[in-house]
Amino acid sequence: ATFEDPLPTAYSQIDIKDDYAYINDYNYGVWIFDLSDPAQPKKISGVATAEEGDGLWLNGRTAFFWQTFGGNVYSIDITDPDNLKHLGNYWDGVWLSCPGGYRGNYVIGGKGDFVYISRLERGMLVIDARDPANMKEVGIFLDLEGNPVIG
Repeated sequence: ATFEDPLPTAYSQIDIKDDYAYINDYNYGVWIFDLSDPAQPKKISGVATAEEGDGLWLNGRTAFFWQTFGGNVYSIDITDPDNLKHLGNYWDGVWLSCPGGYRGNYVIGGKGDFVYISRLERGMLVIDARDPANMKEVGIFLDLEGNPVIG
């Protein structure tokens, strides 16, 4: 089956939970597709962010969406896939200030209630998401000598 979206899209990551596909769309935010008919997934809802998103990580009833240029991690309540709710966001305070003007964030992941993100030439961060409405940076990755990992 093929899904043709009438809107300009740039799907880049899919995470599946139960009968739903959570899809990162660089130009929009997060889309949800119902997979109950595997041959014809159907778009059922979405939540817009400030666009330019590169990463998505699901943790229980919360999705975390990483925005490239704005330096935001958005937390989204996915309890009801038909009615997504924006819970909060963490902003790292940087807007396009990397050398060459391109910030380039590539990865988001997590363990428990902590979110891990990598940022081109700005290190790898640990974000405390125990309260998804009030996330905060709590640490950075260190190399073998104890220096911040910059990649």
